[in-house]
Amino acid sequence: MTYLPDNLKLFYVGRKESAATATGILQVHNEEQEGLVNQAFADIN
Repeated sequence: MTYLPDNLKLFYVGRKESAATATGILQVHNEEQEGLVNQAFADIN
């Protein structure tokens, strides 16, 4: 098992709870996806 260094923290980046797994509208999905990816990698140097 690999452990994170003490100075690194994990946090959830994903869609809010919903009965649907996706929005069903491609443009909205793409915008959400881009935002999630940007948020997930925002603090990586």
